[in-house]
Amino acid sequence: MKRILYLVCIATLLLSSCSRQPKAPNFEFPNTNWSMNQSEVKNALHLADEDISISEHNFLAIKDLNVFGEKSSETRFHFGDIKGKNPTLIAVEVRYPDDVNMDMVLKKMQKTYGSTVSEFSIFDYFTIFDDKLEETKYVEADHLKLWSSKKSILKYIPENEIEIYRELWSKYQTPVTEDENWKRFSNDGKLVSIAWTDDNEIPFMKNWDAQKNKLYFDALNFNVYNGIKNELADKQ
Repeated sequence: MKRILYLVCIATLLLSSCSRQPKAPNFEFPNTNWSMNQSEVKNALHLADEDISISEHNFLAIKDLNVFGEKSSETRFHFGDIKGKNPTLIAVEVRYPDDVNMDMVLKKMQKTYGSTVSEFSIFDYFTIFDDKLEETKYVEADHLKLWSSKKSILKYIPENEIEIYRELWSKYQTPVTEDENWKRFSNDGKLVSIAWTDDNEIPFMKNWDAQKNKLYFDALNFNVYNGIKNELADKQ
């Protein structure tokens, strides 16, 4: 009897612990995942044609989408594929009206993604210099809150395949052919990064418009990593 009670207690603790974990460990945009193509995103979000303001091969814009309990003025979905065959979700930009309660948005994001992080770096894939790794560092502040994958890119790569991943990754980000660039990118880069601001402090979006309330989800590294992983699996 004591053993049964012990096992029940352990199970209860495990269930309680699981319930406290973030609901989106892969830091996905609500009701989607990073492997979805444009059609799948439309279906997952129950979008009708009249909800869509712009629909292109690699881009989708939605007006008045409810995101974390508040209606956005516009939500933009970006799609891409390293092979160019089946573009999947790689980034999301959310812009809210000025009168939205961003504190409530932040609380819901913390409930979904867990604790924020102090900083992360996003590395540019589009650079004019083959040997220069362009980096934008995001640092948490009063008006900028951040989340990212818990581990660095390197930690997701099997140790015996590191050089293979590096060689394949260099096709899409040439600077990582340099030893120091690969070391910095693989150790500091994250598969997925998210930023929240209520004062236009997201570096990537800052120069595009003056709206102050924004969210940014970046999963380009995840897309490349997943593409390489699938490519290697197909060869086995």
